[in-house]
This record gives sequence, C-alpha cells and structure tokens, in this order.
Amino acid sequence: MGMEKSDVFRQTYENYLKKISEIDFERIAPIIGAKKGEGGVVISYLDREYTVGPGGVTDDRGKTAFFPVSVVLLKYVLMAPAARPIPNDQWMNFRDFPDAGPLVTYFGSNVIQVLERGFEGRVNILRQRCLAIGAKNSPFASSFDLSVTIPVLPNVTVILNFNDRDDEFPAAANLLFDRTVALCLDMESVAIVGVAIAEAILEERVRGQG
Repeated sequence: MGMEKSDVFRQTYENYLKKISEIDFERIAPIIGAKKGEGGVVISYLDREYTVGPGGVTDDRGKTAFFPVSVVLLKYVLMAPAARPIPNDQWMNFRDFPDAGPLVTYFGSNVIQVLERGFEGRVNILRQRCLAIGAKNSPFASSFDLSVTIPVLPNVTVILNFNDRDDEFPAAANLLFDRTVALCLDMESVAIVGVAIAEAILEERVRGQG
C-alpha cells in the first residue's frame, strides 16, 4: 500500500512538473505575487521562501521541498489566474466551499481539532506562535479570545479564530478563507494549507515555547 501511494505521489509530482515547464514565469510572477528567479519563481509560503520551476520545488537552503509543500506551490503556480485576485473580505469556512465536501472530515480532524486540543488553556502560547509566523490581529479580534490573520501565500491570507474553554463550552477554533482562495488553489491544496498552518503553530522546536 505504501509503495502504491508513493508511486501515485511521484506520478502526480511529475505531471505537475511537465505542466510547469510550459509556464511563462515572466508573465505570471506579478499575478501570483512572486519574484522572478533563476529558472522559475520565488514564492513566500508561510514563513519561508521556495523556488518553483521545471526542476521542482526547493526551499531557501536549496533542498527539495516536502511533497505537501510542493503540491501547494505547484498548484498555486499552475492555477495562476489572468489577473491578480482582489480579496473581497467574504470570509468562508472550509466546509462552505462547493468542492470541499470529501475533505471536510479530514480538515476537521487534522486542523480544527488539532488546534483545539493543542491550545486549550494556552491562548497566550497560541498568540506567540501565531506572531512567530507573521500573524496580525484580524478585524474580528474583539469577538474572540484570539483572532489573527495569517499570511500564507502572496494571494492567500487565512483568519484563525480561537475561543478558549470556559465553564460551559470547550475550546473552539476555526479557519476562515477569503472566497478568492478558490481562484488560487484547489480544495485539496487548501486542506493541505490548513494542516501546514496547524503544524507551523504547533512546532515547538522552532517556535521555542511550550
């Protein structure tokens, strides 16, 4: 089973790279908010920069990016629209996107529940972790124990809302995406982004406090 899954990943990656080789990087760089780099484009994803080109996806140390990172960045480049999307502040839960259905349970288990369990009773630590990846207070900050905007990609920003447990309710978290995210990524990639955010916030070894 593991070998079959590995083969599927490799085939998916190779198919994406074939399509990437046909991209006009000069044209799409300003649309996706990237910098033109040698043989491709340089894109900021969460708190790191990656180079995307026909040769693959590499991090800022020149190492091949992990497969989930590569999938998101390759799709982001391949789905470049004709013009840069203008966020319209129509914030949506993942489950409310038309194509999200098959991934809603996965997203709930691997993103929402992970954040709720990981930071119940630890809102101050959650705030510190969010700030460490470039988050800022969101327009909804006064309505939650924590509400921040997290820059993910140049055209993709996410809002994380979190209320800690109290005498009546358990901790509750949610991630909101601007409606225009569907112009930038498919729903599988959006789900991967959610997992990446949760992992980045939970990562104690890098962030330092726990």
